[in-house]
Amino acid sequence: MKVLKDLAANLNNQVWLVTSKEVSELETTYGKIPVLNLDGKKGAELSTSNNLKLELPDISNTKQLLKAKEVEISSNLNLAGRINDEEPYRLPYIHDYEDDNKYQINMEMNKMRESVQEAIKNNQILEDFEVEFRDHGDKFEFDLQHKVYSNMRLIPAMVLQKGAHDFALSVGNMDIEEKIHKVLRTAGHHAIIVKEEESIFGKFAKYFQYPEEFDFKSGSMWRL
Repeated sequence: MKVLKDLAANLNNQVWLVTSKEVSELETTYGKIPVLNLDGKKGAELSTSNNLKLELPDISNTKQLLKAKEVEISSNLNLAGRINDEEPYRLPYIHDYEDDNKYQINMEMNKMRESVQEAIKNNQILEDFEVEFRDHGDKFEFDLQHKVYSNMRLIPAMVLQKGAHDFALSVGNMDIEEKIHKVLRTAGHHAIIVKEEESIFGKFAKYFQYPEEFDFKSGSMWRL
Protein backbone atom coordinates (compact mmCIF):
# COMPACT_ATOMS: atom_id res chain seq x y z
CA MET A 1 0.00 0.00 0.00
CA LYS A 2 2.79 2.45 0.92
CA VAL A 3 4.59 1.80 -2.37
CA LEU A 4 1.43 2.53 -4.37
CA LYS A 5 0.85 5.74 -2.41
CA ASP A 6 4.42 6.91 -2.94
CA LEU A 7 4.32 6.17 -6.67
CA ALA A 8 0.92 7.79 -7.17
CA ALA A 9 2.01 10.88 -5.22
CA ASN A 10 4.32 11.81 -8.10
CA LEU A 11 2.03 13.24 -10.78
CA ASN A 12 4.61 12.36 -13.44
CA ASN A 13 3.89 8.68 -12.77
CA GLN A 14 1.00 6.73 -14.26
CA VAL A 15 0.23 3.88 -11.85
CA TRP A 16 -2.05 0.94 -12.66
CA LEU A 17 -3.27 -1.87 -10.41
CA VAL A 18 -4.42 -4.77 -12.61
CA THR A 19 -5.93 -7.87 -10.96
CA SER A 20 -8.55 -10.57 -11.45
CA LYS A 21 -10.68 -9.12 -8.63
CA GLU A 22 -13.76 -6.97 -9.18
CA VAL A 23 -13.24 -3.22 -9.36
CA SER A 24 -15.66 -2.64 -6.46
CA GLU A 25 -13.34 -4.63 -4.18
CA LEU A 26 -10.30 -2.71 -5.43
CA GLU A 27 -12.04 0.63 -4.85
CA THR A 28 -12.82 -0.35 -1.26
CA THR A 29 -9.16 -1.11 -0.55
CA TYR A 30 -7.29 1.35 -2.79
CA GLY A 31 -9.90 3.94 -3.78
CA LYS A 32 -8.50 6.64 -1.50
CA ILE A 33 -5.13 6.70 -3.25
CA PRO A 34 -5.30 9.64 -5.67
CA VAL A 35 -4.38 9.19 -9.34
CA LEU A 36 -4.25 5.38 -8.96
CA ASN A 37 -5.84 3.61 -11.94
CA LEU A 38 -7.77 0.45 -11.02
CA ASP A 39 -8.48 -2.41 -13.40
CA GLY A 40 -10.33 -5.60 -12.44
CA LYS A 41 -11.46 -8.89 -13.98
CA LYS A 42 -8.14 -9.26 -15.84
CA GLY A 43 -8.69 -6.10 -17.86
CA ALA A 44 -12.43 -6.31 -18.47
CA GLU A 45 -13.53 -3.79 -15.83
CA LEU A 46 -12.20 -0.26 -15.29
CA SER A 47 -12.88 2.06 -12.38
CA THR A 48 -14.87 5.16 -13.35
CA SER A 49 -12.55 7.23 -11.15
CA ASN A 50 -9.42 6.33 -13.14
CA ASN A 51 -7.22 9.25 -14.09
CA LEU A 52 -6.56 7.86 -17.58
CA LYS A 53 -9.75 7.07 -19.51
CA LEU A 54 -9.65 4.05 -21.79
CA GLU A 55 -12.38 2.75 -24.07
CA LEU A 56 -12.49 -1.04 -23.96
CA PRO A 57 -13.15 -2.90 -27.23
CA ASP A 58 -16.80 -3.81 -27.84
CA ILE A 59 -17.30 -7.36 -29.14
CA SER A 60 -20.93 -7.79 -28.07
CA ASN A 61 -22.10 -8.68 -31.60
CA THR A 62 -19.50 -11.43 -31.90
CA LYS A 63 -20.47 -12.74 -28.47
CA GLN A 64 -24.08 -13.03 -29.58
CA LEU A 65 -22.99 -15.17 -32.53
CA LEU A 66 -21.00 -17.40 -30.18
CA LYS A 67 -23.87 -17.62 -27.73
CA ALA A 68 -26.27 -18.69 -30.48
CA LYS A 69 -23.79 -21.35 -31.59
CA GLU A 70 -23.39 -22.63 -28.02
CA VAL A 71 -27.17 -22.84 -27.58
CA GLU A 72 -27.55 -24.68 -30.89
CA ILE A 73 -24.83 -27.23 -30.16
CA SER A 74 -25.88 -27.84 -26.54
CA SER A 75 -29.48 -28.34 -27.70
CA ASN A 76 -28.41 -30.88 -30.32
CA LEU A 77 -26.52 -32.79 -27.60
CA ASN A 78 -29.45 -32.51 -25.14
CA LEU A 79 -27.24 -30.77 -22.58
CA ALA A 80 -28.98 -28.81 -19.84
CA GLY A 81 -26.20 -26.42 -18.88
CA ARG A 82 -26.34 -22.66 -18.41
CA ILE A 83 -24.53 -19.79 -20.10
CA ASN A 84 -22.99 -16.98 -18.06
CA ASP A 85 -23.14 -13.84 -20.20
CA GLU A 86 -21.99 -11.31 -17.59
CA GLU A 87 -18.39 -10.72 -18.68
CA PRO A 88 -17.56 -8.83 -21.90
CA TYR A 89 -14.79 -11.10 -23.21
CA ARG A 90 -15.76 -14.53 -21.85
CA LEU A 91 -18.74 -16.80 -22.43
CA PRO A 92 -18.68 -19.70 -19.95
CA TYR A 93 -21.07 -22.66 -20.35
CA ILE A 94 -21.53 -24.45 -17.01
CA HIS A 95 -22.99 -27.89 -16.35
CA ASP A 96 -23.38 -29.35 -12.84
CA TYR A 97 -22.83 -33.05 -12.29
CA GLU A 98 -23.15 -35.78 -9.65
CA ASP A 99 -20.76 -38.67 -9.15
CA ASP A 100 -23.10 -41.08 -10.95
CA ASN A 101 -23.37 -38.99 -14.15
CA LYS A 102 -19.99 -37.26 -14.24
CA TYR A 103 -18.53 -39.57 -16.89
CA GLN A 104 -21.50 -39.19 -19.25
CA ILE A 105 -21.64 -35.40 -18.94
CA ASN A 106 -17.88 -35.18 -19.39
CA MET A 107 -18.16 -37.05 -22.70
CA GLU A 108 -21.01 -34.82 -23.88
CA MET A 109 -19.20 -31.63 -22.88
CA ASN A 110 -16.13 -32.78 -24.79
CA LYS A 111 -18.32 -33.36 -27.85
CA MET A 112 -19.60 -29.82 -27.43
CA ARG A 113 -16.06 -28.49 -27.15
CA GLU A 114 -15.06 -30.24 -30.38
CA SER A 115 -18.12 -28.88 -32.19
CA VAL A 116 -17.53 -25.31 -31.01
CA GLN A 117 -13.83 -25.48 -31.89
CA GLU A 118 -14.80 -26.63 -35.38
CA ALA A 119 -17.30 -23.75 -35.68
CA ILE A 120 -14.61 -21.25 -34.64
CA LYS A 121 -12.14 -22.75 -37.10
CA ASN A 122 -14.59 -22.37 -40.00
CA ASN A 123 -15.77 -18.84 -39.20
CA GLN A 124 -13.33 -15.95 -39.62
CA ILE A 125 -15.44 -13.71 -37.37
CA LEU A 126 -14.92 -16.11 -34.45
CA GLU A 127 -11.25 -16.93 -34.99
CA ASP A 128 -10.06 -14.66 -32.15
CA PHE A 129 -11.75 -16.90 -29.57
CA GLU A 130 -10.38 -20.00 -27.89
CA VAL A 131 -11.82 -22.76 -25.72
CA GLU A 132 -10.83 -23.80 -22.20
CA PHE A 133 -12.36 -26.73 -20.32
CA ARG A 134 -12.31 -26.95 -16.51
CA ASP A 135 -13.51 -29.40 -13.89
CA HIS A 136 -14.47 -27.60 -10.66
CA GLY A 137 -15.26 -30.74 -8.67
CA ASP A 138 -19.04 -30.39 -8.88
CA LYS A 139 -19.46 -28.83 -12.33
CA PHE A 140 -17.76 -28.62 -15.70
CA GLU A 141 -17.02 -25.22 -17.21
CA PHE A 142 -16.69 -24.88 -20.95
CA ASP A 143 -15.19 -21.41 -21.37
CA LEU A 144 -15.13 -19.46 -24.63
CA GLN A 145 -12.82 -16.48 -24.27
CA HIS A 146 -11.13 -13.89 -26.45
CA LYS A 147 -7.46 -14.72 -27.00
CA VAL A 148 -6.30 -11.17 -26.20
CA TYR A 149 -9.05 -9.24 -24.45
CA SER A 150 -9.80 -11.87 -21.77
CA ASN A 151 -6.37 -11.75 -20.16
CA MET A 152 -4.19 -9.14 -18.51
CA ARG A 153 -2.30 -8.00 -21.60
CA LEU A 154 -5.14 -5.76 -22.85
CA ILE A 155 -4.75 -2.80 -20.48
CA PRO A 156 -0.93 -2.42 -20.55
CA ALA A 157 -1.02 -2.63 -24.35
CA MET A 158 -3.72 0.06 -24.57
CA VAL A 159 -1.83 2.30 -22.15
CA LEU A 160 1.42 1.97 -24.10
CA GLN A 161 -0.35 2.67 -27.40
CA LYS A 162 -2.11 5.74 -25.99
CA GLY A 163 1.08 7.79 -25.61
CA ALA A 164 4.87 7.83 -25.47
CA HIS A 165 6.47 6.49 -22.29
CA ASP A 166 10.15 6.97 -21.45
CA PHE A 167 10.06 4.24 -18.82
CA ALA A 168 7.58 1.52 -17.86
CA LEU A 169 7.82 -1.23 -15.27
CA SER A 170 5.52 -4.10 -14.29
CA VAL A 171 5.74 -5.85 -10.92
CA GLY A 172 3.99 -9.12 -10.08
CA ASN A 173 4.32 -12.55 -8.53
CA MET A 174 1.62 -14.66 -10.22
CA ASP A 175 1.58 -16.73 -13.40
CA ILE A 176 -1.47 -14.90 -14.78
CA GLU A 177 0.56 -11.67 -14.74
CA GLU A 178 3.00 -13.11 -17.28
CA LYS A 179 0.93 -11.49 -20.05
CA ILE A 180 1.55 -8.03 -18.56
CA HIS A 181 5.29 -8.63 -18.28
CA LYS A 182 5.47 -9.86 -21.86
CA VAL A 183 3.72 -6.75 -23.22
CA LEU A 184 6.20 -4.47 -21.47
CA ARG A 185 9.23 -6.54 -22.41
CA THR A 186 8.25 -6.74 -26.08
CA ALA A 187 7.81 -2.95 -26.07
CA GLY A 188 11.35 -2.50 -24.73
CA HIS A 189 10.40 -1.85 -21.10
CA HIS A 190 10.98 -3.77 -17.87
CA ALA A 191 9.39 -6.41 -15.64
CA ILE A 192 10.11 -7.55 -12.09
CA ILE A 193 8.91 -10.91 -10.78
CA VAL A 194 8.63 -10.93 -7.00
CA LYS A 195 9.30 -14.33 -5.44
CA GLU A 196 8.45 -15.18 -1.86
CA GLU A 197 11.03 -16.86 0.32
CA GLU A 198 10.79 -20.58 -0.23
CA SER A 199 8.96 -22.48 2.49
CA ILE A 200 9.96 -25.84 3.91
CA PHE A 201 7.01 -27.35 2.06
CA GLY A 202 8.22 -25.76 -1.17
CA LYS A 203 11.67 -27.27 -0.78
CA PHE A 204 10.12 -30.65 -0.02
CA ALA A 205 7.78 -30.45 -3.04
CA LYS A 206 10.71 -29.92 -5.41
CA TYR A 207 11.56 -33.59 -5.09
CA PHE A 208 8.16 -34.56 -6.47
CA GLN A 209 7.44 -32.03 -9.21
CA TYR A 210 9.28 -30.02 -11.80
CA PRO A 211 7.34 -26.84 -12.58
CA GLU A 212 7.83 -25.09 -15.90
CA GLU A 213 10.19 -22.14 -15.80
CA PHE A 214 8.74 -18.67 -16.23
CA ASP A 215 9.78 -17.36 -19.65
CA PHE A 216 9.73 -13.62 -20.22
CA LYS A 217 11.86 -13.51 -23.35
CA SER A 218 10.82 -10.88 -25.84
CA GLY A 219 8.68 -12.05 -28.73
CA SER A 220 6.89 -10.48 -31.65
CA MET A 221 4.47 -7.70 -30.70
CA TRP A 222 0.84 -8.78 -30.95
CA ARG A 223 -1.86 -6.69 -32.59
CA LEU A 224 -5.05 -5.45 -31.05
